[in-house]
Amino acid sequence: LHSTVSENHVGLSAPTAKSILRIGDSIVTGNATAATMATGATLTSYGNNQIDDNTSAGAAIPITPLR
Repeated sequence: LHSTVSENHVGLSAPTAKSILRIGDSIVTGNATAATMATGATLTSYGNNQIDDNTSAGAAIPITPLR
């Protein structure tokens, strides 16, 4: 929560089938690829992030309702 991820090759990564990554109220910008994830991994957003100005979007990030 409340993080900035910028100027990386990959901004967000869930690299193995058992990976679980959740992001909220964060900024992902200026990366070569915004997000990557392995088959079977979990990568979700609470929907209140700013993901913009990355060269490639990469993996789609599903949105989970805020709890």
